Amino acid sequence: MRDLQADGVSASAQRVYIAISDRQTKELGECFRSNAGLGEELGLHKNTVSRAIAQLKAKKYLSVWYINGGRRMRVLTLVRRGVSSGSEGGKPQRVPDKENNIKKTTQQFECVFLESFRELLGGQLDRLVSQNGKDAVRQGLQAWKLTDQSRVDNPIGWITDAIKHRYPARPAKPAKFSQSLIDQDNIIKEYAGKSPENAKKVKALYDDFEAKNGYTCSTITTRIAHKIYKGKI
Repeated sequence: MRDLQADGVSASAQRVYIAISDRQTKELGECFRSNAGLGEELGLHKNTVSRAIAQLKAKKYLSVWYINGGRRMRVLTLVRRGVSSGSEGGKPQRVPDKENNIKKTTQQFECVFLESFRELLGGQLDRLVSQNGKDAVRQGLQAWKLTDQSRVDNPIGWITDAIKHRYPARPAKPAKFSQSLIDQDNIIKEYAGKSPENAKKVKALYDDFEAKNGYTCSTITTRIAHKIYKGKI
């Protein structure tokens, strides 16, 4: 990234450069995203993305061409021919990412995550890594894997909170079932209080036990509480 910074490339253009490099197909080394699509993932207006692409093209950090009306983009990076690493001078050339491996210039943004996370978060992944560090992001994503994702309406918001508040990356060990009748009664009351349907289920179990035995006792309380504890009711 120091090459881009030294050449006066704006911060937003640097983010666009990284986003395009991350989204290049492995087979062809090309990115097909629209300005609006990149902007949505990076939190930038599409006009800002358009200006960033124009700046990257002008400074020869980006190659853009069209096939059948569809835009193709490929990041380029600066290398120096005929000089040893770290020396000054030499002839600067722009070469495709596939030849020069752009990963070396974007290590601060790179993290080895499952591809599904990249697809889910898009450009937000780079922002989260930059703000929180790789370890915190990895832990948050691991917590996301362990949660019931079907109940989450806003995955990106949930993952952001998980990273910020360091949600545990391992499932917590369930507490042992309490042998206290008071605790068992509280388990039943809490369950029954969640919905009228739950309350009907509890009443039906008490009524069934009393109908079969002619009486009620602590045994049925323990049985019902244990069913709730095991998620079998």
